[in-house]
Amino acid sequence: MSKSKIDFISDLLANNKLDSSMKQKFFELAANEIKSIQYHDSKIWDEINKLKAEFEKEVKSKKIVLSTHSVHDPKKTAQNLKLFKVGNRLKWITHVYPNTEVNTFDYVKITKEANKELKEIYNSLPHKVAGLIYGFLNKQKTKDMKKFRYLGDYYDTWWSDRVVNWCKDHPGIHPDTDDQISKTIITPFKKSVEIRDGNDLVDAIKYKLNKTYGVEIFSELNIDFSGVRKATRFFTGVDQLMTGISALFAPIKKRSAISNKILISCNIEEINDQYVNVLEIRHVNSKCDKEYEPNVFLNGDMITAKNEFHSLCDWNISSNFLNGSFQIQMLDSTTHLKNRELDEVTDDFIHRLIFY
Repeated sequence: MSKSKIDFISDLLANNKLDSSMKQKFFELAANEIKSIQYHDSKIWDEINKLKAEFEKEVKSKKIVLSTHSVHDPKKTAQNLKLFKVGNRLKWITHVYPNTEVNTFDYVKITKEANKELKEIYNSLPHKVAGLIYGFLNKQKTKDMKKFRYLGDYYDTWWSDRVVNWCKDHPGIHPDTDDQISKTIITPFKKSVEIRDGNDLVDAIKYKLNKTYGVEIFSELNIDFSGVRKATRFFTGVDQLMTGISALFAPIKKRSAISNKILISCNIEEINDQYVNVLEIRHVNSKCDKEYEPNVFLNGDMITAKNEFHSLCDWNISSNFLNGSFQIQMLDSTTHLKNRELDEVTDDFIHRLIFY
C-alpha cells in the first residue's frame, strides 16, 4: 500500500462533509488495506488512529449505535424480525399482551423492553429496516419523522398521541384491542416487516411498479402473478425489497419489444436442507445479448437492486448468454455457491430471490 493511498484515507476521514455513517462504511471498505499496509510511517498511523478514535467517540454519543452490518446475512435479518412474532419483548408491541383476563399491560415498561431488544439486534439489521423500527418505537423531533411510511402511505406510530392517550384512558389493556389503532397503526407496521400472504406480496409489487413506472407498465408488460402461493409468508423489509424489485423491471421494460411476458411466482423450496420461500421473476423468451463473464451484471439497475436486496434475500440470475447458459450468484449468504454453466439451455431471463 503506497503512501498516496494512506494520504487519501486520512484526507477522506478528516472531511467534515462526511457523516458518521459514511465514515463507518469507509472504515469497513478500507480495513483490509489498512491491515496489510507495508508503509510504516508512525506519523501517518498516528493521524489515522486519531481520526478513528474521534469517529468512534462520535458514534458512541448517539442514542443508539449506528448499524455496522456489512456482511450479507438474510437469515439473520429474518431471525431478528421474527422476534415480532416469537420474541419476549418486541413481540408485545404488535401482539396482545398475555393474561388478557387481568389488565397487566404497561405501555412504558413494554416500550422500554422492546427498545432494549431492538438495541441488541440493531447492528445486524439492514440500515433502512433498523431505522424504520426505531422510528416506529421512539419519539422523533422532526416533523417528517412523526409518522412511518409503508408503500407510500403514512401512519401514526407507537409513540403517537393516539396510542399514548388511548393507553392512559385504558390502563392495563393493549392498544391492539382497539379496532382503529389495530387497523391503522399496528397492522400496517406488521406489513412493513413481513409479507403476510400472497395477496400482500402481489399488491406490494403492483404498487411499487405503478409508483415507479406509471400505470401504463401493466399494459406494456403482460405480468402474470398466478404462480404466487396464497400462503406465502416471510419476514423482510417490505419497502426496501420493493425498491429492489422495481429496479429489476427497468431492463425488462427496455427489452419489452423482444418479449413482454413476465411470470412471477413464489413457492416453498428445500435448499441446503432448509425450507425457504423463492420468489421468481421470469422474463419469458428474453435471452441475454451479452457474453457471460462473472461481473456482467454489476452495473446500473442491477447494482441498485443488489444494494436493496443486501441482507434481505439471496439472489441469482439464470440466462442464456451468447457463449452458453449460466447461473450467476448476485448475492449468496452460503458463501459456497459459485457461478456455473447450466446443464439445460434456458430461453428465459430468470431472477430468483430466496427468503429464509
